[in-house]
Amino acid sequence: MGDLCALVGFFSGCRIKGQLIDASTNQVINYADIFLFTMGSEKPLQQTFPDDQGRFSFTKVAPGNYVVMVRLMGYDVFTKNDII
Repeated sequence: MGDLCALVGFFSGCRIKGQLIDASTNQVINYADIFLFTMGSEKPLQQTFPDDQGRFSFTKVAPGNYVVMVRLMGYDVFTKNDII
């Protein structure tokens, strides 16, 4: 299975954004299921998809502790914990 790399950050204006990159080839990934969870929850708050440059964002995010999960066939599931 391939490895994903997601550059994720919390930005003012209550938005979480990032970019998907294949960790082996450094090529952007412009197709995947990307989910936002409250830390400790099994039910996603939001779902989104990357644009043609691999960029994605979640808007209208209240302050808190979150997890971003990326699923894509042929790759290991990627999770980024403790996004505050």
